[in-house]
Amino acid sequence: MFFQDTDVLTLYNARFDGIGDPDGETNQQIGMGDLRTAAWFDPFGKVKTRDLHRGFRR
Repeated sequence: MFFQDTDVLTLYNARFDGIGDPDGETNQQIGMGDLRTAAWFDPFGKVKTRDLHRGFRR
């Protein structure tokens, strides 16, 4: 899996519409965090960001 946790899977369920908003009551109760699309590519947890000047392996 590409995710450190599976909270993101709730975004695919219509029953949880709006749960990705960190200001929402349910989101705050379970401590889910910001799962809005604008935050999808922010660094997650304590993972170091990749050096942008490092090349790619071929």
